[in-house]
Amino acid sequence: MTNSEFERIAESRIFSGCDRELLAQVLNGEGCEIIDYAPSESICEPQTLLRKIGIILKGSAIVLSADSDRKVLLRRFSPGDIFGVSSVFSDESEFVSRISAKSACTVAFIDAPSLSLLLENDKAVLYNYIGFLSDRIRFLNRKIKFFTSGTAERRLALYLDSFPEDSFKIDESMSAVADMLDIGRASLYRAFDRLTEDGFIRRERDEITLLNRAEMVIYYNDK
Repeated sequence: MTNSEFERIAESRIFSGCDRELLAQVLNGEGCEIIDYAPSESICEPQTLLRKIGIILKGSAIVLSADSDRKVLLRRFSPGDIFGVSSVFSDESEFVSRISAKSACTVAFIDAPSLSLLLENDKAVLYNYIGFLSDRIRFLNRKIKFFTSGTAERRLALYLDSFPEDSFKIDESMSAVADMLDIGRASLYRAFDRLTEDGFIRRERDEITLLNRAEMVIYYNDK
């Protein structure tokens, strides 16, 4: 493992502030594996028995729904992002989604015994892990809102509100966003036009600016 790869892991959400000597011991042991993936190569499938967490070291990956008939883009991973946290200690026998490399990427996997060693001996890792799971619950609750939120305008407003910045670019295609929100592309474009006309967003090519985030969500809450 290179120094840059170690630093990427040490600065990630779960391991930030941890005992670096203990982390180095784990990462240099048999419980850690680093794998390179080519673009579009599968990283995890629904039938994968994943008893490890994965950390993106280089490149990017995407998360798709487990439904083979209708692949919905759920999330995009970049360096430092972590997956598998909710399943590493689960009794479930399968992974809940599909993960594939968007570009050439490198992933570090840490198995359950190694992760247990860190959790049991470093409170920073333990609290980070709990915080990570809490954020995942909030993230999934937002996703549920996207799929059960009534009008296209409300679904889009909730989706845009999930971005932490007020100005951002949507990397996914409009087709992918429409699939994720479970609406048609035409409805999605009309919803963008409505939010723009109502003065809640500004669109300049592929960049979106939220002009009044809180009022936008309140306004469309009953729509």
